[in-house]
Amino acid sequence: MRNRFYLLFSIPILLLMSCSRSEHRQETDKIADQLKTNVKTKDEGGVSLAQCLGDEAAIKDELFRARDEFNQAISDKNLASIEKLLSQNVVLVTGTDSEIVNGRQAQLNIWAEDFVSADRLIYTRTPTCIIGSDLYPIALEHGRWTGAQHQDKNNFIGGNYNAKWRRIDKRWIIETETYLTTNCA
Repeated sequence: MRNRFYLLFSIPILLLMSCSRSEHRQETDKIADQLKTNVKTKDEGGVSLAQCLGDEAAIKDELFRARDEFNQAISDKNLASIEKLLSQNVVLVTGTDSEIVNGRQAQLNIWAEDFVSADRLIYTRTPTCIIGSDLYPIALEHGRWTGAQHQDKNNFIGGNYNAKWRRIDKRWIIETETYLTTNCA
């Protein structure tokens, strides 16, 4: 039986919203390297990187790619790509006022409205920890999020998030996302 572990680290991250997919991947690799140096040992009350990311590196890689795909779809205003990453009954809890958005179509409607706004924010989610279940095809992602305009990288909002993913037909989809707003500039 596995013991419970707690990961204690702090990594300030602000991705450039106009990054290409390869630049997102480079940023993800950089985060993994930072995690290796910031993770405490079990004796210090923390976990190893392998414990944080789960036993299978494939799960981690698939979920990082899925998150990169979602970030790119937001940047590109691509509703079709976002739709493929959301379960039919996905639940989103917003970061500031805890508004609950129920269902894929409700979330797509919000993105569609956002995409036509001239002063829209480009949201980027950066995973810092992914834990896969040993029992079911599900995983939990924890990370940092930011929202900023392309023109003004110094004016942003951000915080932490958790996302629960489920693998269906060899594809990871989001079932829930909960956001916490913690900073802005």
